[in-house]
Amino acid sequence: MSTHNVENNEIYYIKSIFNILLKHWYIFALSIFVCTSCAFIINMTSEPVYQIKTTILIKDNNKNTNDPTKELLSTFLMFSPNNDFQNELLLLQSSSLISSAVKKAGFEITYYQKRGLKKSELYKSSPFKVIMDTGHLQPINLKFQIIPLNGNEFRIVCEKRDEIYIYNYETNTTVSSIPQFDLDQKFRYGESIKGKNFSFRVISDANQLKQFKSKTKFYFWFNDLNGLVNYFQGILSVVQTNTEVTATDISIKINHPEKGVDFLNAYTEAYLQKNLDRKNFIATNTIKYIEHELSNIEDSLKYTERNLQNFRSSHQVMDMSSKANRIFDLTRDLENQKAELQARAKYYEYINDYLANNRDISDLMNPSAMGVNNEMLSKITTDLLNLSTEKNNLFKNKQDKSPYFNTLNIRIDNLKNALAENIKYSINTNNLSINGVEDRLRKLYGDINQLPETERQLFGIERKFKLNDNTYTFLLEKRAEAQIA
Repeated sequence: MSTHNVENNEIYYIKSIFNILLKHWYIFALSIFVCTSCAFIINMTSEPVYQIKTTILIKDNNKNTNDPTKELLSTFLMFSPNNDFQNELLLLQSSSLISSAVKKAGFEITYYQKRGLKKSELYKSSPFKVIMDTGHLQPINLKFQIIPLNGNEFRIVCEKRDEIYIYNYETNTTVSSIPQFDLDQKFRYGESIKGKNFSFRVISDANQLKQFKSKTKFYFWFNDLNGLVNYFQGILSVVQTNTEVTATDISIKINHPEKGVDFLNAYTEAYLQKNLDRKNFIATNTIKYIEHELSNIEDSLKYTERNLQNFRSSHQVMDMSSKANRIFDLTRDLENQKAELQARAKYYEYINDYLANNRDISDLMNPSAMGVNNEMLSKITTDLLNLSTEKNNLFKNKQDKSPYFNTLNIRIDNLKNALAENIKYSINTNNLSINGVEDRLRKLYGDINQLPETERQLFGIERKFKLNDNTYTFLLEKRAEAQIA
């Protein structure tokens, strides 16, 4: 009996709920209609979003190496070999690289169409093309409407705004702002549309225009470089592909897929070009330094060569005895070692001069170019050159007020301090090596003094000639290596 009552109560409650729903059916019908309408409007007014993706493989100079120096460096975060890859990730996200990509892609003007509630960008599909005068000021982010009148004429109307910014495309800077901007006039296609703060022409493609419905509205506006850079920096994603490879996935989410593809193509081209520019910049500085050294040694080489020829001719002697040759070979080897150590000392002083006089570090020459095999010094110098190049690019693009610019200054100062300490240690070590070689040379010079006068004179002249000749050949080889690189 109790079970039967429970079942009756459940049926009663269900019927009550159904009656309430039936009584207020219009509320639920209205809700369904409103929700469906909202969904339809959102679907009509919203543009689809596409994800465009590419992958960049970054060269790993430290892969498959068991150099104990690199293992030592890896214990310090600043000099970790993996920092090369992390630095490249920072470069890939930098505003200077994105700025180069935006300039290369040519996104200065945006075209849009609107039909009813739906609007969409006309990227490379606009029936109109605006040709702006880049040497003239232009209003940015101000919407212009193009209204076709016939095959030869159109009307142009600008939106009403309280404040309009005026942009200089030659310097990529906003130069002023004006309280209002008014343009509502009829023009012919191809005619110059010019005023104090604007200058451009509009041309049309009649065949392409026929593909659009008559009620379609056409708009365009001029973009500023910094705004575009901030926009693409906001939608850009840079992540390492996985921990096993030095590759990174670059992706953006954008409303127009073709525009996204063009941006990523321009972006990867700009990245490759920056790497090439960095290599060329380092090679150019290296060649400049070597040519300066070559000019110094060339006169000395010519002088010693003439002395050698004159001595052989006047004394009728061409070769030395076997004992003299043996002493000469030992002396030549040691003096070559001394010359190499002195070249290192000169490079260390060259670095000291840069640091002491606070000269532009972007002109610094890499130690490997002069045969200075110092892993830590080379790592610090390369990082300094890369950061300095990045800093100069930010400065050229008027981004010296950004937080990243301040971060670069801090990192550059830290690396300069590390470089100064390394140079101090390297100079002390190099001086000890020079002293050791000079001690051995003094003993050989004692043996040379025991040789006959003619051999001793010939020995001295040949020694200077060979030393200059070896130094000159070494510099020529280094210049050729830098030119090939």
